[in-house]
Amino acid sequence: GSSHHIINDRSVFVDALKPVHNLFLNGIGGRIKAEGYGTVKLRVFDDNGQLHHLVIHDVLYVPDSPANLLSPHKLTSGRPSSERNSAFTITSGDTTVLIWDNGRFQ
Repeated sequence: GSSHHIINDRSVFVDALKPVHNLFLNGIGGRIKAEGYGTVKLRVFDDNGQLHHLVIHDVLYVPDSPANLLSPHKLTSGRPSSERNSAFTITSGDTTVLIWDNGRFQ
């Protein structure tokens, strides 16, 4: 999994990007440069077609990334270490929009 949240679309950032200095990432896109970081608001549809908005902080803007990536590690970084690899969900109101089950998105 990714160690950073990575978005390649500047339009989903809700605030001005904060600078990063000489941060290069190695991975699916080769060696690519991060151009800043900030908060994003993502539109996610659940299995019933209901739209939800997820706000995620400390997301890197990497315009040359071939994919947008969420980091399960970053999503659980505030949890006790004994719970970081266990299952968790992301909800919007009363609806579950993402399930992470011991290393797998469902």
